Amino acid sequence: MVVQLLIRCGRPLQKNMRRCLAIDASRANALNKTGVGWYSYHLIEALKQVIPSDIEVVLYTRESLGQPLAQMPSHWCERVVPAIGGRLWTHVGVGHELYLRPPRAFFVPGHVLPFFMPRSVKTAITIHDVGALRFSEAYPLRERLYLKLTTAHAVKHAHCLITPSHFTRQELMVFFGDAVAQKIVVVPSGFDTSFQISGAPAVDALKKYDIQKPYFLYVGRLEHKKNTLFLVRAFHGYLQQFGGDDLLVLAGISGFGYDDVRTFIVDNHLESHVRILGYVPRVDVPALYRGAQAFLFPSLYEGFGLPVLEAFAAGVPVLAAPQPALREVGGEAVQYAPTAIDVWTQHMRELAHNATLRSTLIRKGIQQLPRFSWASSAQKVWQVLCHFFV
Repeated sequence: MVVQLLIRCGRPLQKNMRRCLAIDASRANALNKTGVGWYSYHLIEALKQVIPSDIEVVLYTRESLGQPLAQMPSHWCERVVPAIGGRLWTHVGVGHELYLRPPRAFFVPGHVLPFFMPRSVKTAITIHDVGALRFSEAYPLRERLYLKLTTAHAVKHAHCLITPSHFTRQELMVFFGDAVAQKIVVVPSGFDTSFQISGAPAVDALKKYDIQKPYFLYVGRLEHKKNTLFLVRAFHGYLQQFGGDDLLVLAGISGFGYDDVRTFIVDNHLESHVRILGYVPRVDVPALYRGAQAFLFPSLYEGFGLPVLEAFAAGVPVLAAPQPALREVGGEAVQYAPTAIDVWTQHMRELAHNATLRSTLIRKGIQQLPRFSWASSAQKVWQVLCHFFV
């Protein structure tokens, strides 16, 4: 099989393949990035400041890199491996490239390692969560089977597994045995500093999306795993019990289980109170956070919880489900509540009207932020990868 390649480099690279690191940048280069995409993007940007110039870095991508990813140090370059039918790009396109020009090491910030690749290539991969194993019913059958297969393959064949939380590390040990712990390294994610409260006011974004205050905010995929239907039901209970003109703003693409969410909204005549924005460009998201009276995150399962850090940075109090990974990220700065409608209804009321509680949570959230940065994440990831070049 012949795969045509487009290469753009600062200077000729890969003369010494033993000093070459390849990185899967496909998720980072996606146009409408979600959680793993933003993780990949910010981590790669931070790695540009960390990886020394004697290591040649090649970014594998489906299409030419957009800005600012395309602004690379002189010892970095991109290699465009044309898409070969959806998910087969990783297993066929990238796998073939690894055989054609095997680097010393290959890092996947996403979740999928090629099924076929040279044994000589040292590999590291970030496994963000094992939701498909823990909550199989929250995934459509095809995706569930694919994630189970690719996760098991990565755990078995990768030389190093990076997890964003100690909880995900523990989950991998539960499903794949204690022996896997010896190749797991926990590297917490960072947060996007553009979300910090020193940014622009929310008024322009609110006008753009025709949102009036007060409103509660949820950011993420609208799906069963994120417990979006529960959130809408809890908000409905809030309106029934307390009335008012509050809105619930849902910012994110639809996923498995979205039809149930939409049906509930229509059946209960909530169209004027629940605003579904779909995918929101990143430039508008910080303002949506800053204008909200609270950020609501009732997710059934998380491997980390980037939206919680985004809310902290924007100066917004957080109400979340008491998931272990969210507790790692949020510490004492989050109002945790079990996912019972009456419980969430009361907590939403308190966050909307208790100024002292709001101020306390906002202050604690800001104090929590210094524990997380992409610069620190990149340093720790490079400490893992550099051992492949010894």
